[in-house]
Amino acid sequence: MNIDLNYNQLLCFKTIVEMESVTKAAEKLRIGTPAASMQLKQLEEKLQKKLFVRKNKQLFLTDTGRLVYEYSKQIFNLGSELLGTLNDQVYGDVKIQIGVQDSVAKNLISKLSTYIYDHFDAMISIYNGSLEEMTLGVASHRLDLAILNNPPIINDKTMMLSKRALKSNIVFAASKEYLHLKGKPLSSFSGKPFVLPTTQSVLRHKLEHYFEQNKIRYHLVGEVQDTMVQKNMAISGNGIIPIMEEAIVNYVKSDQLHILKKVPELTEEIWLVTGRRKIDNPIANQIMKNFDF
Repeated sequence: MNIDLNYNQLLCFKTIVEMESVTKAAEKLRIGTPAASMQLKQLEEKLQKKLFVRKNKQLFLTDTGRLVYEYSKQIFNLGSELLGTLNDQVYGDVKIQIGVQDSVAKNLISKLSTYIYDHFDAMISIYNGSLEEMTLGVASHRLDLAILNNPPIINDKTMMLSKRALKSNIVFAASKEYLHLKGKPLSSFSGKPFVLPTTQSVLRHKLEHYFEQNKIRYHLVGEVQDTMVQKNMAISGNGIIPIMEEAIVNYVKSDQLHILKKVPELTEEIWLVTGRRKIDNPIANQIMKNFDF
């Protein structure tokens, strides 16, 4: 059987699988529903195999459909990788696109960028977003590297490589107005104003469990996803912040923030994640091998 594969038909099939609907796939592809149905029919005729069976008005993949879908994912991922690799070469310098989870301390990004410039003639692009956005950005090769506060939501080692690049103790820090609490027992923090990470943060859940265990009734005055905003609120005297010690080193040196208490029971992690590619980005490759915060 001699098949001349039509990639528009294959993309339409892949989108139908992922949207679980011909109509929704058509909307995403910006074509009419009859056109999407026709593309699917033409692909099945070309392959001489049924890709879907319909039961109770729902589409279910056949065994052949599942096989074709797995190949289609690889084909379009390779296409994204090709465009990303060509884009990396546009500026002459090596280009790296880095995604940073919103809750990662921004001074850590400066440490990474310094490392990159010390080892490469590089052009760096940095994007912020949620854990899901940054992980999927790496998986689809839109990003060469992601810096996360959590292990990646995709743990398929055939698609992604990840490593823990930092495990840091949490400290309670605040402006000089709160220096009277320095060295005091944990019970002294009961009733005091706290600016905490948002509820999407793993650290937030650890903190709430820690406070509950130790019977600390904190006064929540703010919840912030971005650690830069959290630090600025603390500097302004709005409240106490629980934060990794490495994130406030320069603020402590300049007396903008003061460490009131170290909390060895609580830690936070930083993870580096990159996607497996046919042609590795040399910067991401070296970072994964040799860099830790």
